[in-house]
Amino acid sequence: MVAVLERALDEYETSAALTDGRGRRQFAEVEAWFASDDKGWPFSFVAICEELGLDVPSVRAGLRARHAQARCVALRATGGT
Repeated sequence: MVAVLERALDEYETSAALTDGRGRRQFAEVEAWFASDDKGWPFSFVAICEELGLDVPSVRAGLRARHAQARCVALRATGGT
């Protein structure tokens, strides 16, 4: 379960910086996985967090904060375009 969560976090960070169609789709998929409240699948985000003792809203808030920060950095690097 830890490996699944680590892989999703890595894909989230990696694909957030991609601007091509494939990268945007990949980011949308992993973002949807993090947003899902599904508990019926053992490898759903919520099921993994519950098994590992992680607070789902806190993890999601951290993801949003990291994404917003990465976006600001990317915008500064490209001159805001």
